[in-house]
Amino acid sequence: MIQLDKQQIIRLAIGKTNRQYLREVGPPSALGRLLEETMVAFEDVFFGNRRLERARFEACWSRLPEFEALSKQRL
Repeated sequence: MIQLDKQQIIRLAIGKTNRQYLREVGPPSALGRLLEETMVAFEDVFFGNRRLERARFEACWSRLPEFEALSKQRL
C-alpha cells in the first residue's frame, strides 16, 4: 500500500479498509485484479484464521514484478 500511496494511486489514511483502497485504484484493471487477489489471501488468513497454502502464497508473491510494473504505469 505504501508504494501505491507514493505513486499517488491511493491515499493512505487511518481507518480505511482494504476494500476502500481497492476502490481507489479505479475501475477493474490488471492492477486492481492483482491487488484483489492478494488482498483476499491476506484477509482469509488475518481475519478468517485460515491457513495460507504455499501455492497460494507463491502465486501472490510471484506477481510482485507485475505489481511494480503496473503501479509505475499509472504515473
